[in-house]
Amino acid sequence: YPAVISRIKLTTCDPAISLRTSYAKLGILIIKENPILGAGIGNSVVYGIENGLYKNLNLKESWSWQPIHNLYLLVASETGIFGLGAFMAFIIGRWNHQRPFRV
Repeated sequence: YPAVISRIKLTTCDPAISLRTSYAKLGILIIKENPILGAGIGNSVVYGIENGLYKNLNLKESWSWQPIHNLYLLVASETGIFGLGAFMAFIIGRWNHQRPFRV
């Protein structure tokens, strides 16, 4: 019972929540600085380090320099608005073409 309750309670002080919030803010900052083309595929971490974005978000330890944990923010920050649009078109296209399982 105590093990389950401790995992159900979520607070903003919980590192899992606070770090994910910081990574989301990082993604938004990168998108604001590079809205059209993004930082480049695979470059969100490098861009954040080189431009001091991690330090601005109080992520000063090297272990905390991780990619953005939200897929859509990650795609938008690395490929820009056009890349996010292409990714969303792909997702929607795949979703519309799925067929139900038949035996």
